[in-house]
Amino acid sequence: MDEILIAIGLIAITYLVNVPLGMWRASVRKFSLTWMVAVHASVPVIIALRIWLGISNWLIPVLIGAAVLAQWTGSKLYQQKYAMEQVKKVGEE
Repeated sequence: MDEILIAIGLIAITYLVNVPLGMWRASVRKFSLTWMVAVHASVPVIIALRIWLGISNWLIPVLIGAAVLAQWTGSKLYQQKYAMEQVKKVGEE
């Protein structure tokens, strides 16, 4: 039971760390160095946590899926925020 809770916690941490990185990734030029850093910045942290917590390799595909989903979510949040800022600018004119 403890391993399951730890795994769920690690999945949640992976998701929460990657949402702001996805927002950052959406704001930079695609395939630039900054973009690559935004995509891969969480990887060493997540790997270190997985090893430190003693989670087996079976969780790696789930963590990758959580990171990809969080990057996508962050990108959509950024796009929505950017669209709202554009609407406010048009309304002020």
